[in-house]
Amino acid sequence: MKEAAQQRAARAKKAMAARKEAEKERQKREAILAKQKALAEKAAKEDRKAEKKPKKKSGGHRGFWSFLDFHKKKK
Repeated sequence: MKEAAQQRAARAKKAMAARKEAEKERQKREAILAKQKALAEKAAKEDRKAEKKPKKKSGGHRGFWSFLDFHKKKK
């Protein structure tokens, strides 16, 4: 009887250690995933900022106004 109880206690101790180790590994994985997610969100935010920058005008009317010499000062 005493041996069986000792064996059960040893198995329980091993199981607890294994669960503790598994929990550590899970937390490591979650931390890595959280970092990756934060980096991805930051990159996406920067991409959205880059898209919002105003685009240069094509210059079609600029040529027209320069043809009419509106940009020059009159003497």
